[in-house]
Amino acid sequence: MSDRLQRIVADVRRRLEARRQQVPEPVLRRRVEERLGEARGPRDPRSLAAALAGGRYDRRPRIIAEIKRRSPAAGDIGSQADAARMAGIYAAGGACAVSVVTEPDHFGGDPADLERVRPAGLPVLRKDFIVDPYQVLESALLGADAVLLIARLLDARRLAHLMEEARRVGLEALVEVNDEADVETALAAGAALVGINNRDLRTFDIDPGRTERLLTLLPEDVLVVAASGLAAPEDVQRVHALGVDGCLVGQALMQAPDPSAWLASARRPVPDAVPARVEEQPLWVKICGLTDEPAVLAAQNAGADAVGFVFAPSPRRVDPSTARRLGSLLRRPMARVGVFVDEPVDRILRVARAAGLTHVQLHGDEDDQVITRLQAAGYRVIRAVRVSGPEALAGAEQSPADLILLDAYDPEKRGGTGRVFDWSLAAGLCRRRRVILAGGLTPHNVGDAVRAVLPFGVDTSSGVERSPGVKDPGRIAGFVQLAQAAWQQAVVRETSRRRKVMDSVRSAT
Repeated sequence: MSDRLQRIVADVRRRLEARRQQVPEPVLRRRVEERLGEARGPRDPRSLAAALAGGRYDRRPRIIAEIKRRSPAAGDIGSQADAARMAGIYAAGGACAVSVVTEPDHFGGDPADLERVRPAGLPVLRKDFIVDPYQVLESALLGADAVLLIARLLDARRLAHLMEEARRVGLEALVEVNDEADVETALAAGAALVGINNRDLRTFDIDPGRTERLLTLLPEDVLVVAASGLAAPEDVQRVHALGVDGCLVGQALMQAPDPSAWLASARRPVPDAVPARVEEQPLWVKICGLTDEPAVLAAQNAGADAVGFVFAPSPRRVDPSTARRLGSLLRRPMARVGVFVDEPVDRILRVARAAGLTHVQLHGDEDDQVITRLQAAGYRVIRAVRVSGPEALAGAEQSPADLILLDAYDPEKRGGTGRVFDWSLAAGLCRRRRVILAGGLTPHNVGDAVRAVLPFGVDTSSGVERSPGVKDPGRIAGFVQLAQAAWQQAVVRETSRRRKVMDSVRSAT
């Protein structure tokens, strides 16, 4: 610990011992047990975890709004603030919970504020330097619903003990981590709620990249909150897009002229999930399996409508942060598609948000419930069907997916086979559903495929590569241009055919 942190903890322990002398722990524990045994009515605990999980994959950030009067780093923030009034403003502004800093000497906190903020109706987090079960008991008696436990101050055994004490008295524990060692401590203790503090507890400097680094170390079933350094609504939007479940904001809200307006701005939907309606495109062209900047820029410059990133085992696999970085290069509206194979839907949603996707492409045996859940979260869904014969298309027509992708069947692979299937099998389905034709398409054969069945779109990956996973910008440009040219030819041909039919009908009548 830094000298500053050691001084804070020493002061906390000094005050704790004074309170313990006034009210021995057995007496305090008995009071808590009596309170737990009472009919609670409006004092029923509110769940911080439920408040975060309820919008886990919502495009609107979930914000824990904090009441903090002072800090060693910033000095006076809002020493005259009325806790009850602030909590009411936070609730009206859409905060999902309220955090109350109660440490008095260094942060100007008041433990009595925990009771004062309860009428706002939000879950109440006590934020303090809790190092002893006595403080957990106090928190339950004072009106908290959850307590902050700082991993840096505790080893895994002590942390687990305090978490169990909190559970025993009906409180949740948000475990704060500051580096990789803290993450190990939190997970060893069984933490299910983790807060990533962007402030270095040694130097007290802000490191904006800390959340992104530590988030990758946490399992999918852990709810994650980002804290510190969120000075503007755009900062909240940025970390929400990484895949966190909530953002804790204190100083910025306490100093905002209008906290409600600040919250409204921070809670705008992000990412802007679905750009232009795909059905407005004449032929939807997707270049999939992109892994580097030249390929992404080549797809954009050639006029493709979608770029695809693979998150399944493949030579073309990328991580979410790489996909987001590559997607940020795009300078015009393009769909950003993620390819998954039999992943849990929670993981798909977290990766989709972290990668900045607009579409999710499913290549496994995912059921319709997965599709509808992804759609409810704001993503368009592409259902991949491997065509081995006419029977493979039987269920595709009834799928709730927005788009159907037809690929060649390979018993060993779920995609990227480079094989071509019998396009004539797709003709009927293309008249009834939006179908993307895939499977072995290259600049040499995409024109024939488009003219054969007039699909909604075409998709290629290995067909524009110079080696597995390495795209050739020239082949990408050729593929897009030839596909679009074939579409125009097919439309002209079909229009001419229909005109001749109509002329024949008129002549007969």
